[in-house]
Amino acid sequence: MKKINFLIIASLLLALTLSTSIASAETAASSSPKAKKLDAAVARLIDRGDKAIANRIDALTELNTRIQDMKLVSADNKASLASQIQTQITNLNTLKSKIDADTDLATLKTDVKSITGSFRIFALVIPQGRIIASADRLNTVAGDLSVVANKLQTRLTEAQNAGKDITSLNTIFTELTAKISDAKTQATAAVSHVVNLTPDNDDATIVASNKDALKLSHSDIKVGQQDLVTARQDINKILKGLKAFKLPGTTGTSTASSTNP
Repeated sequence: MKKINFLIIASLLLALTLSTSIASAETAASSSPKAKKLDAAVARLIDRGDKAIANRIDALTELNTRIQDMKLVSADNKASLASQIQTQITNLNTLKSKIDADTDLATLKTDVKSITGSFRIFALVIPQGRIIASADRLNTVAGDLSVVANKLQTRLTEAQNAGKDITSLNTIFTELTAKISDAKTQATAAVSHVVNLTPDNDDATIVASNKDALKLSHSDIKVGQQDLVTARQDINKILKGLKAFKLPGTTGTSTASSTNP
């Protein structure tokens, strides 16, 4: 019996010695230069990922505030964009939590890469918001020019009633109203192309579709801006023509020269 007890005690002591040796070996390995270098690389990558996510969340928050302050963007479009932006922020925060908990360098690299590969904040969401902001600006300026056009129509009627030949000015006025109307149409089209776009998550088909939609919207904005340039020129031509009639109230300065698309 004593012999058996001795063997049990000896086995326990051996096991304790082995576990202590293994723990010492693991401690030594974890404090090796290679392990320290790996830990430092992980820490740097986590910090880089956290900063990249923070920059994108800040940009999204600012974009949403700007969009919600726009006067001529529909409530439905605002709600749709706000929902998309909040989804992106939520997903980014979820990714941040995962990155902060990562200990494997390969996994961490994949997660950090997904910040740009999957979310496309600066490649899609921010340009999307800028297009909508430009469309809002187009609508605002077009509205201002419409007010001027209405006043010019009254003056043209007065000139005609005074016996003046306004044929050429009416032709210009027709173009003016058409350009203002088209600018509004282009603004609406630009928004419609991008308002429901979502990040591609590395899907090549969606990447191509999003790029095409952004290009179409940029083209719409460009056409709308040129419409407003022409409209301002038409306003100035009409004012000049009215001034030449020397009728009362036609000697004021142009109301369109300081209005930019």
